[in-house]
Amino acid sequence: MDGEKGDANPQKVYCDRCDRVFGSRPEYERHAARHAGGGESCPIDSAISRLLGAFRRR
Repeated sequence: MDGEKGDANPQKVYCDRCDRVFGSRPEYERHAARHAGGGESCPIDSAISRLLGAFRRR
């Protein structure tokens, strides 16, 4: 589930979908909108997909 990570800094917010940590809730909310929007994907997911595609072609 998306939510706050209970580590040293309670201000940081963790995204379960792409394993990124954000310094504030508003920053996370902007990022989470990318996941919910469907039009834009997470940049990390896109990079991983491209990397895996390159290995499959070889």
